[in-house]
Amino acid sequence: MKSHTLPIICLVLLIPALAFGQAVYPSFHTQNDFLLTSPGAMKFGLYGYDNPALTSLLHEPDLAFLWSDQSGKWTDFNRWGFFAARPNVGFGLIHQKVGTLYVTDYRLSLATGNRTMSYGLAYGWSSGYTKTFNRSSLVMIGTLFRPNPYLSLGLVGTLSTQSRGADEGVVDLAARPFGNELLTVFGDYALQSKQTLAVGRWSTGVAIEALPGVRITGRYFDTKSFTVGIQFSLGRVGLATQAHYDKDAKYSYNTYGVRVGAFDRTMLKGRKNSYVGITMSGPVKYQRFQFLDNAHTLKNLLAAIEAAKQDPSVAGIAINTSGLAADGEILWEVREKLRDFKSSGKRVMVFIDRAGMNQYHFASVADKIVMDTQGLIQLGGYVAGRTFLKGTLEKIGIGYDE
Repeated sequence: MKSHTLPIICLVLLIPALAFGQAVYPSFHTQNDFLLTSPGAMKFGLYGYDNPALTSLLHEPDLAFLWSDQSGKWTDFNRWGFFAARPNVGFGLIHQKVGTLYVTDYRLSLATGNRTMSYGLAYGWSSGYTKTFNRSSLVMIGTLFRPNPYLSLGLVGTLSTQSRGADEGVVDLAARPFGNELLTVFGDYALQSKQTLAVGRWSTGVAIEALPGVRITGRYFDTKSFTVGIQFSLGRVGLATQAHYDKDAKYSYNTYGVRVGAFDRTMLKGRKNSYVGITMSGPVKYQRFQFLDNAHTLKNLLAAIEAAKQDPSVAGIAINTSGLAADGEILWEVREKLRDFKSSGKRVMVFIDRAGMNQYHFASVADKIVMDTQGLIQLGGYVAGRTFLKGTLEKIGIGYDE
């Protein structure tokens, strides 16, 4: 059995097993009313607050501030959320105030994996009038599976640490018929403790990105209520708003959002005249030690190249390989990523000072190679062969048994 199938089986078995107790934290659909779609359907959800596995998809630090006018005017800030994340780590909080009473729910999440399969673990706690709002600390286990550009599957299990049997399981599915962000059809299903499968909560909807960074969403809930939202990206800044309607199709309230940090697709075209500098001096590893290790990692290099590819203001990449120390397979992976980068019409420049065959083969992907005037290239070539000793050993009377 493959290693990544065990968490999926555990989460699937958790959902029908929720048969005891009563949840002592807000349900999935109540707590995530800031979401325009299901967590895994569009971008990074709530940065691990809804599914801790999502932060593994981030390539740069990002943060968002969201608020609602559900409990007053939009300037009252009776309900708001702050979410911040960097790759593999997320922190979020939602603050709610009713009259003079308030509660703040916090969650810290960690994730690992890649774009195909990622896992996450989160811990949540609350402050304020926790007994009045019926709060307890909790643990979340999540995974996100994206086998191809057409499909993504998210599974989340939430367990209370203070009340036995206070559990919730969530499944969310997203399909992209064209293999890109143009159209996404999504749905989710949440089952709490003491609920049968027939009464579990669900929602479904669509997200359309007809222009880069401009996303229009619609989401229908089993309560017959629905939402209509729009998200607009300005590159490293984004704005969002969402209107909520009740079961009678009457307007109820609005949510608003501001995002700052990681670069996102945008329809605004900047001047394509800047180059991104990437330093590959020193060792390049698959993984480095947590402390006292300044080596570059393959994952970070690939993420930096991808970010430059997606940034419309970037015309190319300039790479410094002075002092580079990396295995041939790592250089091959970075070289393939640079080939993909060039397919977007952007250029690559590489600086070398002392290079062997592996380094020069890596640099040959560039549109232009710049060499130190005091540099050195050693093109010794490649050779592959085997040494045969059986006949020689027989001639000198030594037996051979392969």
